[in-house]
Amino acid sequence: MKTILALLVVLVSYHRSYAGTCTECKTTYDAATKDCTVIKTYIKCLYDASGAGCDTVITMMGTAETARKAETSCDLTDTCTCQVNFKKADVNSDTLKCTARKTELNCLLTANNAGCDKTKTKMDIITASETAAKAVTGCTLSDTCQCQVTTAKSDMSDDPKKCTAHTVELNCLLTAKNAGCDDTKTKINIITASETAAKAVTGCTLSDTCQCQVTTAKRDMSDDPKKCTAYKTELNCLWSAMGTACDSTTTKIDTVKASEKAATGVTGCTLSETCKCQVATAKADMTTDTKKCTARNTELNCLLKTTDGGCDETKTRMDIATASETAATGCNHRRRNIEHIGYITLNSTNLKHVDSHKVFFTSKVNLTLASTMSSSGSLHKTPIRFSDRCATNSKETGSWRVD
Repeated sequence: MKTILALLVVLVSYHRSYAGTCTECKTTYDAATKDCTVIKTYIKCLYDASGAGCDTVITMMGTAETARKAETSCDLTDTCTCQVNFKKADVNSDTLKCTARKTELNCLLTANNAGCDKTKTKMDIITASETAAKAVTGCTLSDTCQCQVTTAKSDMSDDPKKCTAHTVELNCLLTAKNAGCDDTKTKINIITASETAAKAVTGCTLSDTCQCQVTTAKRDMSDDPKKCTAYKTELNCLWSAMGTACDSTTTKIDTVKASEKAATGVTGCTLSETCKCQVATAKADMTTDTKKCTARNTELNCLLKTTDGGCDETKTRMDIATASETAATGCNHRRRNIEHIGYITLNSTNLKHVDSHKVFFTSKVNLTLASTMSSSGSLHKTPIRFSDRCATNSKETGSWRVD
């Protein structure tokens, strides 16, 4: 009877407190009747232990894992599994210890449950693991890994909080450059996964400005030409965006300014004149309909003086003008004068004369728009705009204003 009571005291004591060394963990475990609870307690004890006997902790943890798997329905939480795997890793040097901690952090990124000690949450465990990693001599977390860890420590108890956490991570990853906690995954891999996770949350949408930023952050920027293309593409994207940035506080205008600065800061990266018109518009105040009309009309006037392509080099000046005109719908006081922008080619036999800004024709003519000026047969050597009744291939007599 005394023996049974003694064992019960040992078992209860073991459940309530944990030994400080691996030797003490094993001694207590060996004296207890083995069941799933006792085995899991032993595993938790070994994870927290240090000092005597811990030079063989890999073997001890392996033995505990074998015993656990032999039990029926004795599973570990995903967080506890990360902890166990860390304890089974070789940490006999700072380099190995750093690698093991980063592996544990990477494992914890996708875990969701409490640790081996049920009283500690995943956030408690990852915070402790992060602190332990940074305490190892020469062990630093990459900028991308730090973004991941910060997200993993966030409260994700409901969809709005999940959305906020993933959006904050995306904002963090925008300026990150290195591989993640798992050194095999690039920043592009990480931000792609984060974007997917954000969009999978019910009711979580990225603003158009944030989407421009994320798309840019996923681009290859391994050399200056690629950087230049990436930033120009971002400027083109921001040209039509209206929302705030991924951080939810930076305005679209400030985001455009930062992108413009980044683009022009790349060696050999210059913006076309048409792109400059777009950027100027993207930085304009459009908080009211009147201001939107002013910005779009200013842009259309700017485009009258350009001949090259836009920030997106696949788009011509004509493409940009058409899009700008569409965006200006409702600005009726100017629309009739900006219906089409381009060069006009005429049959010279039908041309009567050019008087000031008007062109007169003696008979019906075919009017053809082009995005570039022909070396011959062109009416004017600068871009023109003309009224909406002068559409492509229309046939009329009379006069049209040429600006």
